[in-house]
Amino acid sequence: MRSPKRASHCAGPFYNLLTSQHHQTPTSSQRFFEKRQALGYKALLKIMETRWSKSSLLPHEVRKKRIRSMALVAGVDGCKGGWFVVLWDGHSIWREEFYPTFECVVKVQPSPQITAVDIPIGLLENGCRGGRACERVARSLLGWPRRNSVFSAPGRKALSASSFRDARILNEPAGLTKQSYALFPKLRQVDQVITPNLQERIKETHPELCFYAANNGSPLKNSKRSRFGQIEKRQILQRKLGRAWDVWYTETLQRYKRNQVGIDDILDASIVAWTAHRILQGEAVRIPLGPPTDKKGLAMEIWS
Repeated sequence: MRSPKRASHCAGPFYNLLTSQHHQTPTSSQRFFEKRQALGYKALLKIMETRWSKSSLLPHEVRKKRIRSMALVAGVDGCKGGWFVVLWDGHSIWREEFYPTFECVVKVQPSPQITAVDIPIGLLENGCRGGRACERVARSLLGWPRRNSVFSAPGRKALSASSFRDARILNEPAGLTKQSYALFPKLRQVDQVITPNLQERIKETHPELCFYAANNGSPLKNSKRSRFGQIEKRQILQRKLGRAWDVWYTETLQRYKRNQVGIDDILDASIVAWTAHRILQGEAVRIPLGPPTDKKGLAMEIWS
C-alpha cells in the first residue's frame, strides 16, 4: 500500500434569515423563519428533482447547459494528512489527488469549473450561539440525530487563538468543542486563501446535506463512522454515480493508508463532487436562499 501522492504544486423567494445585526444570538422570530425556510427547501428540492427528470420539456438553452461534456468538477474533504480531492468529468472518469494545503487545492490543474468543499466558507467575526444561519437551517432539515453532525463554525476572531482555552474565550458567547478546535488549522488555511472571486467557483457544502439531497430528502440513518453508515453511503453513491464510480472507489481504498485518508473521507468527497456537478448544472440548492455576507464579502451559505 503506497503513501498518499502529493501534487507537484501547491435572493430567493423565501425569507432572508438575518437582519443586519447578524452577529447577535438569533431571536425567536429568526428561528421561526429558519424553520419556514427548511420547509421551503424540502419543497424546492422535490420541485428541482421533478424539473430535471423531465429535461426534454425544458428550453433548448437549459438542456444544452445540462448536458455539457467533460465538465470537470471537484469534491474536497479534509483528512488527517491534508486534503483529499475527488475529480469527476460528470460521466465515467474519476480520479483523486492528495494535497497538503488548501492553497494547493485552489491551484489544482486542470482547474475544475466548480469545487465543492466540506469546510465553512464565510465566517461571523464573533461566535454566535447556534452558529451561522446556514448551519441552523441545515440542522432543521436533518433532524435528530443527524443534526449533531453540523457543527457551528467559530467566529473569525477565535481563529487567532494559540490555545483551546484562548479560543473558547475569543469565541464567546458561543461555546467551542475540542472537536471544532481541531479543525482550526484547516479553517485558517481556507480563510486566508478564499476571496469573493474564488467563491464563484469554490462552494461550501456539507456531506450530510448532500446525502440528504441524494437520498430524496431523507437523512442518513446511521453514523458516518459506523460500518452500517459506510454501507448506507456507498449504496446511495452506487445509485447516483454508477459502476464507474464503484470501480474507482474500490481501487482507491487500496491506494491510501487509513491513517491518512479514511473510508468516510473518500465517501464524503465523492458525494461532495456529485453536489459540485449539480451546482454546475444548475440543479443544486443553497441555504439560506438569500445568504448574508461576512466582513470579507464572503457569502455564508451551504450548497446541496
